[in-house]
Amino acid sequence: MDGERRDRRHRPRPGEVAEARWVTPEEFLSLDPVFEGDREFFERILPTL
Repeated sequence: MDGERRDRRHRPRPGEVAEARWVTPEEFLSLDPVFEGDREFFERILPTL
């Protein structure tokens, strides 16, 4: 796979994603909806890393 193709694969498509940004664990826990298991990661696993 060439570099150009690989770069495109990791960029959100404007029609699918309105905004992308980093959030703190506290901000993440206030989001709804999230994928199943994500809250457990932020509450139990991340603090131990």
